[in-house]
Amino acid sequence: LRSNELRSTPLVISIVRSKGEVVIPGSSLKGVLRCVVEAITPSCLSKTGAKKSEIPRGLNECRDKTRLCIACRILGAMGYQGNIFFSDAKQTSGGTIIEKIPPLYSPETRRREYYDENRQVKGRKFYIHGQQARGETPIEVCPQDSTFEFSIHFSNLKPSEFGLVLIALGQHPMYPFKLKIGGAKPVCRGTIDIIFDE
Repeated sequence: LRSNELRSTPLVISIVRSKGEVVIPGSSLKGVLRCVVEAITPSCLSKTGAKKSEIPRGLNECRDKTRLCIACRILGAMGYQGNIFFSDAKQTSGGTIIEKIPPLYSPETRRREYYDENRQVKGRKFYIHGQQARGETPIEVCPQDSTFEFSIHFSNLKPSEFGLVLIALGQHPMYPFKLKIGGAKPVCRGTIDIIFDE
């Protein structure tokens, strides 16, 4: 479906807009970064549906500003502003279309496979890249090869911390990877590739 059909199609998920422009909120980009930083460093599990008793020892959310994990030092924690800020990513090409996906359901956070024998969470959930699933639920999407521009503002990052940010954004020269963003990740949507201009 194209733009003239957008107005007449009841959408389950629509694109985020700011002042009429299609955007990826900076907070979403920062959240994607945080997920990867937490997964590849000895950082706390800051946002999870798991109960405190189910989080492995030493990984509960940081509360003491004098003893923050690396993810909370860089990206912030309750009562502590981080050292990095993402602007909203404004769409520069691609527009939007309507596509249909299978119904999406709440995550099954209580599944046994997610816990070890001591009822501790095993790790973090990441979504695969693959064949996009089709269904009957209409959503508004940006077509493949759409482009967005945003900037990252940072201060007081050590070179090692800035390197960690670059790696978590998929920029390792030997092991690059693409990130996932948005509400349709479970059906293989939302793959993004970050390319730095400078």
